[in-house]
Amino acid sequence: MSRTQQRKGGLTTLERVERLFQQMRALSSLQPDAFSDLDLTLTQLKVLGLLKVRQPMTVTAVAQTLKVTLPTASARVDRLVREGLVVRKENPEDRRQLQLRLSDRGENLLGGLERRSDAEFRRALERMTPAGLRAMEVALKDLLMAIALLAAEARGNGTSAPVDAPVRTKARPRAARRSVRG
Repeated sequence: MSRTQQRKGGLTTLERVERLFQQMRALSSLQPDAFSDLDLTLTQLKVLGLLKVRQPMTVTAVAQTLKVTLPTASARVDRLVREGLVVRKENPEDRRQLQLRLSDRGENLLGGLERRSDAEFRRALERMTPAGLRAMEVALKDLLMAIALLAAEARGNGTSAPVDAPVRTKARPRAARRSVRG
C-alpha cells in the first residue's frame, strides 16, 4: 500500500495531510490580517508576486500566466501603475512592446509583506518542539522536491535542481508562506 493509500481513521495519509493544510488556512484566517491595510485585490497581489519572480513581463504574459482575460489583466495592471507599484517601459528590442516591472514602491511593498509573513511564521515555528521542527524539515524537503519535479514536468524537461540547490529568487515556497485571504 502506498503512502497515499495508508488508512488511519478512515482517511488516507494524503487526505489527512490535505485536512491539516485546510486547518492551517482556517487558523491563519483567524489571525489579525497582515494584509488588511492594503487596498489591493487578491489578483493584484498575484500580479505583484508574479512580477517579482518573472519580470519583465508583458500584460499578455500576465494574463496567460494567471489564466485571466487580457482586459482583466490590463485593468489590474492599470490600477497597479496608477498606485505607483508597477511601471511600464518600452522593450529595448521591440519598441512596440511594453514591459512591466515592479517599481521601487512595489518592491518595498512586497518586501514589507514578506517580512511580516516571515515574522509570523517564525513565531509559530518557535512554539514547536525540536522533534516537530526536525520532522517538518524532512517533510518540507520532500514536498519541495515534489513541487520541483512537477515544475520540471510542466516545463517538459523532467529534471530539476536538488532541493538544497541555491534558489535565484527571494520567493519562498508557497507551503512555507502564510496564504493571503481572498
